Amino acid sequence: SLEDLLETRHLLNYDIDVIVLSKNLKERENVKIPKKAVAFKIDNLPIDTTVIDVKWQVTRTGTVVPVVYIDAIEIDGVEIQHPTGHNYDWLRRQGIGKGAIISVIRSGDVIPKIVAVKKKSKIPPQPKRCPSCNSFLAVSGVNLICTKSKCRDKNLAQVEYFIRTLGAENISIPTLDALNITSVRRFYNITKKEILETEGFQDAK
Repeated sequence: SLEDLLETRHLLNYDIDVIVLSKNLKERENVKIPKKAVAFKIDNLPIDTTVIDVKWQVTRTGTVVPVVYIDAIEIDGVEIQHPTGHNYDWLRRQGIGKGAIISVIRSGDVIPKIVAVKKKSKIPPQPKRCPSCNSFLAVSGVNLICTKSKCRDKNLAQVEYFIRTLGAENISIPTLDALNITSVRRFYNITKKEILETEGFQDAK
């Protein structure tokens, strides 16, 4: 039964992160997106850990979000170090700051998520300036926004997102930062010579 499989999946010799439910039919749909089946995911039990710090990160849209740094925990063989803090208002209402004890899961076996606060702590002050370009932040609802068009971290995140939409999964923000690629134009115009002259980059890279 489904219940038995969920209870014993940790005894299997391989990892599973989803169970596919379908009608009890003789023939199996041999298609990428079956119409007669549904994916069933279940979250693991939460693990308690301590907040080490809260740092601010600029996304590709300019939203400045808190990233919660925690004592590293392991869930299903994956090390979790910094689940998202959503936004400052959420952080304030939850009472999450340095020293807080929180419960974390991998939502859908993928995304690190804070599901409970066991011990609240003093929250960090709300940032007034962008952690990347130091420009004053605008407030939009519960979000803090960097409106500067040439914000370096925002531009790096935008280029990374563009490259990932092309299918290049292994080019990360640190790589783009090291190569000073803050625009799509720069990405297309960089030469092999420039890459090789950058510290840490060799011919294979």
